[in-house]
Amino acid sequence: MALPCQLAWADAADDAEKLYGQLFFAKALKVCDEELDGGGLDREHLLRLLKVQGLIRAGQGKSAEAMASFKQLLLLAPDTRLDGPEYAPRIRNTFSRALAWAGKQQLSAKLHVAKEVDRLGRLKIAVSMPDNPIGLVNRGRLFLRTQPNDAFESMVAPLPLKWDLELSTISGTKTSKRIEYYVMLVDRRGNELLSLGSATAPNSIKLLDLAVRPQTVSTPATQATTSPPGVGTQTPSIPEPRVVPVYKKWWLWTVVGVVVVGAGVGLGLGLGLQDGVSGKVYLK
Repeated sequence: MALPCQLAWADAADDAEKLYGQLFFAKALKVCDEELDGGGLDREHLLRLLKVQGLIRAGQGKSAEAMASFKQLLLLAPDTRLDGPEYAPRIRNTFSRALAWAGKQQLSAKLHVAKEVDRLGRLKIAVSMPDNPIGLVNRGRLFLRTQPNDAFESMVAPLPLKWDLELSTISGTKTSKRIEYYVMLVDRRGNELLSLGSATAPNSIKLLDLAVRPQTVSTPATQATTSPPGVGTQTPSIPEPRVVPVYKKWWLWTVVGVVVVGAGVGLGLGLGLQDGVSGKVYLK
């Protein structure tokens, strides 16, 4: 069953194409401008409105504005061609220049899902793009659910497109065995540009297949190597030895004492010898 918004988009795209075919160019252009500026379009109706908008602008001689419409159209649908005789030369020339430009551009995306949950229970999902021509992609919307019949929950991420999913906060992860998800890239007005998966064919993650990243524990050795300068790496300071004056050293006074004692002994011996042996001769 089509949603109300999808019916409105179909009506708008049908109206624009019908008015263009009836040569009511001003009215057809107004429908295109209003719908494209309003945003929130799915890819199919976005392409249809861009084509009509580009055709009218090129036919009016508004080359720069027509190029802008055709560039977006060709980035999203590179196989689009305007080869029929119903298109005026002015339109075909403008489209040919846009086609030559688009041939050197590519809008593609690749999905990356981690194979493990970090220690905080988060699962990382990212989308990489080799290039983002004319800045067309503005943000990404991640849609996920844990039960096949549930409605998808939506999470928006700006560029670069990365999501850290806290599994404990997602309803149903404790009882479910898998998560179904898809990613939609949108422009600044929320129009769908490119989808990786879809609501009818979502991607899936088996929760039991996810490994848990072990928590690293720092050791004193690693702490010492990772500590900032001056923190955790200081060595105890060793006080410098106290300088003792020479006259306070024990060995000096020992030597002095020995010298004094020796001098006293020598002096006494010298005096004793003088008294006992005289140079004088006494005659009786």
